[in-house]
Amino acid sequence: MYLAIDTSTETASLAIVQENSSLVELTWNCRQNHSVELMPNIVRLLELVGTSMKSICGIIVAKGPGSFNGLRVGISTAKGLAFSLGIPIVGIDSIIQYQPDYVLILSWNFKEEIIAKLRPLIPNAKYIIPIPKLEVI
Repeated sequence: MYLAIDTSTETASLAIVQENSSLVELTWNCRQNHSVELMPNIVRLLELVGTSMKSICGIIVAKGPGSFNGLRVGISTAKGLAFSLGIPIVGIDSIIQYQPDYVLILSWNFKEEIIAKLRPLIPNAKYIIPIPKLEVI
């Protein structure tokens, strides 16, 4: 399972994603309260799924463009969680969600780095490819 975090606007979003689907999503209007509301909502999201942070194998976080303070809170939270759990993290552009003719492809290389690429969408193509579990040494 992957934890997705987007704090690039006053409307924050979280999701737990597994393979090719979102298990649960949470979106709320936090205005300028990202630092106060993000962690309690991550806990709430995990409770909705009935799991813990130990089940998360990677974190996906929006890296902008957007609100500087919102991004700072989201990215630092994602980095802290990824570091403490020893799991990979990938940042994606917030603007991707506004480009319906493109697909985000996540892949990894032998340096154990996750690579995000935006590619034009090919009609009727399958893009759901599981990311292998990475071990942090």
